[in-house]
Amino acid sequence: MTPRYHATGLAILLLSATLQAQWTPVGTANFSPGITDNNTMDIGPDDRPAVAYTDWNSSYKVSAMRYTGSDWQTWGNAGFSDGSVMALTLKINSAGVPYVAYRDLSNSLRITVMRLNGDTWQRVGSSGPSTDAGHFPSLAFDAADVPYIAFRDEAHSMYLTVKRFVGDAWETVGTEGFSDITASVTDLCFTSTGIPYVAIDGSSSGSRVYRLAGDTWEQAGTIASLYDCRIAAMGLDGQDVPYIAYFDVGDSFHAKVKQLVGDTWTAVGGPVSIDDESPEAIAMAVHDDGTVHVVFADNDLVMRLTARKFANDAWTTLGGTGFTAILASNITMATDGNGVPHVGFKDMASGVGKATVLHYQEGASSVGELADATPHLLPNPAHDQVTLTGLPARAQVTLYDPTGKTVRTAASTSDTHTIDTSTLQPGMYVVQVRSTDVNRCLRLVIAH
Repeated sequence: MTPRYHATGLAILLLSATLQAQWTPVGTANFSPGITDNNTMDIGPDDRPAVAYTDWNSSYKVSAMRYTGSDWQTWGNAGFSDGSVMALTLKINSAGVPYVAYRDLSNSLRITVMRLNGDTWQRVGSSGPSTDAGHFPSLAFDAADVPYIAFRDEAHSMYLTVKRFVGDAWETVGTEGFSDITASVTDLCFTSTGIPYVAIDGSSSGSRVYRLAGDTWEQAGTIASLYDCRIAAMGLDGQDVPYIAYFDVGDSFHAKVKQLVGDTWTAVGGPVSIDDESPEAIAMAVHDDGTVHVVFADNDLVMRLTARKFANDAWTTLGGTGFTAILASNITMATDGNGVPHVGFKDMASGVGKATVLHYQEGASSVGELADATPHLLPNPAHDQVTLTGLPARAQVTLYDPTGKTVRTAASTSDTHTIDTSTLQPGMYVVQVRSTDVNRCLRLVIAH
């Protein structure tokens, strides 16, 4: 997704408090042996998450790991691709067999698909689904576990192609390059009755959602109801209702969600990101019961993650805003069979970018429990100094500059703490307050 930057001005949003324990690691955080890229996650029928990633320890080839219930273990052979890869995606079928698809740098950027057979990863088909370079692969399975893949087909002017693996070969579903706009992002999924839907973001050309009607792909929903939508993800609930998460071009690229009602894409509540939040990347998970979860990386919080759930006709924050370390990337989201949301990402908390998967554990509302520990920044904008009030006991206070670099850190000894800002350059900063029960980020503007 193309990076988006937005003017913030001097408007300040006081971010909600949270119990730090609500988003907790599955197993341990930063569990991969080395640095990762192109991280992708899925949850199998056993409700255990798995990840695949470009493995810096294996010459940038693909490795996969799964959670066993007690720890993370390599799934199959590490570094199993022929060469280094880009645009990696992982999906697990109903039998628990994992598949990966990626842009293959060892094969002229064609799409390659592999699956795990016993303890060994094997290529699916003697040749891949793309005859030329491809990009943005998305995998899904029909009710019979037949794998389908959608991708931007550079043999067909970067339009969309969908193929499925039948017998021992990849065959075209509909026609190759069938979309009426180029595909910059793709997302493929199936209804319970076996109808495939595929969404694409065409960058400046807009977005489209298609579904298969017989042997022909048709548009799902009117183009007018997708106006100003830059689709980032799609999902279906247990009633086969499609949902899209998108950036709203006409509203400062805020994250929003729509569902298909009849022939119209209709808003699900208000914006997911609000006020001066600035989403840079979006992932979504739609559970069978219709619960929608969205997570986004906030550019104004130096790419920390914020997650929200649509419930009781409103979006509610899960675990507080900015619940990760800075520079989280490659975010994916899924729910297990109980509807518990999981977020996988490249985690810079380790300083090197290893893989982390978090899951959300429901708890008492942190707002009520922390009513007596509500940090505030005064004045804001600040000139020579800013004072934090309402700090919890033994709080760690950290000030980050606009690049995410730590510029001040201190342990508070009372419910107030003053930060000297006289020597800092004007701009947007982030103040993080951490204690046993609190993990809160606040935006601070310094204006001399």
